[in-house]
Amino acid sequence: MKFLKLGSNPNSQLSNGNTCLHLSTINGHIECIRHLLKFGGNPFLENNLGLTPWNNLSQLNETIELECLQLFVDLNQSLPPVDLIFDVIEHDHINTYDYLLSITHEELKSNPSYCSRLLRTALRSSNTYFLERLFAMIPRQDFAQFINH
Repeated sequence: MKFLKLGSNPNSQLSNGNTCLHLSTINGHIECIRHLLKFGGNPFLENNLGLTPWNNLSQLNETIELECLQLFVDLNQSLPPVDLIFDVIEHDHINTYDYLLSITHEELKSNPSYCSRLLRTALRSSNTYFLERLFAMIPRQDFAQFINH
């Protein structure tokens, strides 16, 4: 925090490409994430493996994941990468799924390819909740157009 106040670059990368935001996200350090974002930390900056801090969220327990995700969205004023919702389904994070659906529902409705992929992923999940929520957001008759994509 002190270094950020003194003007250190919050997006400086280690040799593996990770930034402080990558590391804070991996470890679920919410206050560090908050400060890094306030000082200009970029959640879209990729490390050497092509991973962003967003990619680390689904590895956390769901409570911390959701709080971090909300921080990213609120402080960075941008939507998460669309692929994040697929990780959430894979890890069976219901509350995070609901939050992502609530902030990306327009994208979902307007992008047949994305909706088709989300539908297939929800169908493969052993948890029917994901599919039920998807049907609650998009009328069943609209799903016909997504099946063929």
